[in-house]
Amino acid sequence: MKNCLAPGRWAPENRERLEETIRRNAFQGKYACFDFDDTTSVHAVDHALFAYQVHMLRFAMDPERMREALTTGLDDPDRVLGRNQEGRTVRCGDIVQDLCRDYDLLWRSGAAGAKEEALSAVRQLPEYQDLAAKIHWMRGALDHAFPIEISYPWCLYLLSGFTPVEVYRLGHGDGALRNRDALFAGGTPGSGGPDFHGRGGGPDISGGDAGPVPSPSGPLTWCPRPRRSWCGPEA
Repeated sequence: MKNCLAPGRWAPENRERLEETIRRNAFQGKYACFDFDDTTSVHAVDHALFAYQVHMLRFAMDPERMREALTTGLDDPDRVLGRNQEGRTVRCGDIVQDLCRDYDLLWRSGAAGAKEEALSAVRQLPEYQDLAAKIHWMRGALDHAFPIEISYPWCLYLLSGFTPVEVYRLGHGDGALRNRDALFAGGTPGSGGPDFHGRGGGPDISGGDAGPVPSPSGPLTWCPRPRRSWCGPEA
């Protein structure tokens, strides 16, 4: 079973170790499960869906339900999430308040859920730019401020109101995965948009309780993680 994996884009050392694992365990009724982060989607698939949902402003919640989704599991509004671009401390309650204010205005104006042809105008609205910048910033900040059991599933609560079929269509049929190349133009921090950890360039959106944070300006950029040679525990 030599060269049982196509070369593809494997790091050579990873491919060698995987092939050895396959050879050692083949035809013994064994199987293996693998995560597929950074393969068919940028980072985890939930990151790709979250970015697409924000980019397309696809939410199925009224403002009251949005507040519930944003605060699920975050029982401490005074928890410090980081500092804004002015160096001021940003607490969880501050940024939630700003996001709810932005979403309420977008919802009442009919911009939330707007058809695709109208989205280019919606994305010029200061409320949309503020919401997009701060919700991406918040997602990255939660990873550092809360345990993974709370931060990891947080973006999934933003799918509240959708049926399972609608979530599938949002992620696959509508294009979160099909359009990932348009959403994620390769780049580095400061090249015109935030990566998934809240870094990046773009105009400062001021105002609100949280103050200015980095904002998207064009396609979202992402920062490739360092390639690792470790390929998991031996089977």
